[in-house]
Amino acid sequence: MLLFLEVFVIPGFGAAGITGIVLLVAGGLLALQPFVIPVSPVEMAMFKNNLLIVFGSVIAIAFGVMLVSRYLPRTSRFRKLLVLVPDESGGMHAAAAAAERRADLVAGRTGVAATTLRPAGKAEFSGRLTNVVTQGEFIEAGERVVVVEVAANRIVVKRASS
Repeated sequence: MLLFLEVFVIPGFGAAGITGIVLLVAGGLLALQPFVIPVSPVEMAMFKNNLLIVFGSVIAIAFGVMLVSRYLPRTSRFRKLLVLVPDESGGMHAAAAAAERRADLVAGRTGVAATTLRPAGKAEFSGRLTNVVTQGEFIEAGERVVVVEVAANRIVVKRASS
């Protein structure tokens, strides 16, 4: 329940998530043995063996999650879970790679509005379509625009003075 709250209700990763993970590991450990605290050498040996099993399972699960997260997005069924953008060859790639292609878009760069910007739309810079937003003004398709600001995934443009 704590992990559910951490993922869906409480933003970030904090006390509820850490407590939930600790309780899951403790529950797994206690499920493997008929006692809570080992008091005899036999119970201590069983406790050490169970600790090895639980922590080995946690490591195996972490390794499995890393493998799945690395190779799962390549399947077409899960492709819609990613933010994908088209590249020059017509293929799709993650939006993080698109940020590298925007590196040449700096303040002062000019282009043409490919769609009507109300205030968001698409503009063409060096033959490449890019999502842009204006500072509130509407700009008709075909008008020249100039980049005012590039910040993270947001490109702000204004009408270019003639």
